[in-house]
Amino acid sequence: MVGGVEKMGAMQLDFKNYRREVLAYMQGGDAQMVISNYLDKKADYSDMYFEYEANENDQLARVFWADGMARKQYSAFGDVVSFDATYKTNRYSLVFVHSPA
Repeated sequence: MVGGVEKMGAMQLDFKNYRREVLAYMQGGDAQMVISNYLDKKADYSDMYFEYEANENDQLARVFWADGMARKQYSAFGDVVSFDATYKTNRYSLVFVHSPA
């Protein structure tokens, strides 16, 4: 987009440092950030659905959300297509399992 990597104005080390800073900021609070974000959306939008469960170690175990558009489409088509772009790529090696209606 800008004519090549050399014209980015940042070096690979800059991106590594930024990633390190973001991960340090989120450490121990990444799940809470997700929960807070969706609880805020649920409070703002009456058609937003959000539920989550924590396991016995108080770790986020399950998350489900559907915005208003997804709920309307489900009511019209009666089916869901879903995918997880992070399948076995995160540090927890979580496996994605969906439940068809």
